[in-house]
This record gives sequence, C-alpha cells and structure tokens, in this order.
Amino acid sequence: MRIKQCALNILLIGAGLPFAPSAFADCDLSGYDRSLPKTVSSMVNNEIVKFEWASDLDTINGRNWIWHYIKNLHADHGLGYKWPKAGLRRALGSPLEVGKTDCNRYFVTTQPALDDNAPITYGTN
Repeated sequence: MRIKQCALNILLIGAGLPFAPSAFADCDLSGYDRSLPKTVSSMVNNEIVKFEWASDLDTINGRNWIWHYIKNLHADHGLGYKWPKAGLRRALGSPLEVGKTDCNRYFVTTQPALDDNAPITYGTN
C-alpha cells in the first residue's frame, strides 16, 4: 500500500545542508513543534498498519530546523516503510518496533518550502 500525504520537506535549491541529516530511533518528541508554522501531520490506520507521521519547521534563535518523525502505533507488529524526502526508512527485515519512533532533525540554511509530494510507502506492496 502507498499513501501520499502533504509533508513539510525542504526544497534546497542552490544551497546545501551544513551537514547531512541523520535518522534517530526512538526519538524524544517532547520538544517537537516549538514555533510556528504548525506541524503537518496525519495518521494511517488500516488492517495492515497503524502509524502517525509529522513534519515541522521550527525557528530557534533565528535558525530554521526541520524535524520529521514516524511513530509505529500498531499493537502487535513492526512497521516497514520508506519516506525518502524525510530521509527515513525501515526495511521489512528490521522494522520499526511497536510504540517506537524514528525521526530526523536537521538545520537548513535556505528558506523552507511546502512540498505536497512526499509519499510514504509502507507494507509489502
């Protein structure tokens, strides 16, 4: 199955990141969404999977930080997924465990833009 959702991803045209973004497993989300604009988020809940995803831009001390996360809310099995524009993925052979969260947070030097073509592919199809 494939879901296409609106996600706040960065279009970096003409400028790069000062460092490559890295993904973290079982993230602490207590500091998520600390400034405007409001988080873009949704939940997928069907017979196969149950997860929550979100993207956010926070401006902290004049610096723009992008933060994406995906949380496995299914009660009894792991989540295999691929979210390329967020820089997050889990193979079916090493899925995101029940109740755990993967995230990616990074600093950007360019003006962020809303990208409404940031699909999350999950499951076996």
